[in-house]
Amino acid sequence: MDERIRFITHNGKQILLTDFSNYSAREVEKIARAVPEHVTVQPRGPVLLLVDFTKASFDEEAMRAMKESAVFDKPYIKKSAWVGAENLPSVFVRTLKEFSHREFPTFKNRDSLLSSLHCGDTSRFRPRADLFLGACLRKMRFAKFRHKFCPQLRSSFLQDLSETP
Repeated sequence: MDERIRFITHNGKQILLTDFSNYSAREVEKIARAVPEHVTVQPRGPVLLLVDFTKASFDEEAMRAMKESAVFDKPYIKKSAWVGAENLPSVFVRTLKEFSHREFPTFKNRDSLLSSLHCGDTSRFRPRADLFLGACLRKMRFAKFRHKFCPQLRSSFLQDLSETP
């Protein structure tokens, strides 16, 4: 399994390659569950992740494992991109993006992805502003504390927000 999750170097950049290509749904699930073990030993933030789904198979358990890994790895991932994701159900892709608050740009093959990294084209990797966790949490907190049953919590929460930079 270690050969399916490994770091590769491209033009001086370390990229974590997660290779699901030609794997069954059960094997995809195993690898997806193993990814956090490789990512979380890295410092938070700088990991570049390339995931290859070419001719891979999926079932509900494999997709659940991928969702869990995507959320768990988020603090460690700077950029991620997918190759061969045409066979992923669009409903799953949309759900994964919403669930993990991450973007997953797709490319036709590894070469096109690596050449875009080499050229410095990171526009496809830039996350949307509304997906930043802080922005989402602020909106959620205000909505959550407007309820009548917690006026004391709401006032202390607003005070805490005004003190944070």
